[in-house]
Amino acid sequence: MDRQDAKAPRKAKIKSLFPGYSWFLGVFAAGLLLPLWVEACPRCVDATPYKNGLLWAVLFLMPIPFLLAGGVIFWIARQSKSQTPKGS
Repeated sequence: MDRQDAKAPRKAKIKSLFPGYSWFLGVFAAGLLLPLWVEACPRCVDATPYKNGLLWAVLFLMPIPFLLAGGVIFWIARQSKSQTPKGS
């Protein structure tokens, strides 16, 4: 072994405690730190009963398009399944 090779600095390999989950830990850390840097919107800062009612209305009405689309897709799938021949 050559003396030059023996003195060459070696790169240390850092082993992760959770291999494959580093992306999750990064997102989790960002989720914990992000609220420290951002501020609430003006509607959330001075919340009144009227504005809280709007918030709840939005939360309850948001799933309606997904439920309607899912219901239509389910109905179409069920109708097409009932019209298929018994032999296939």
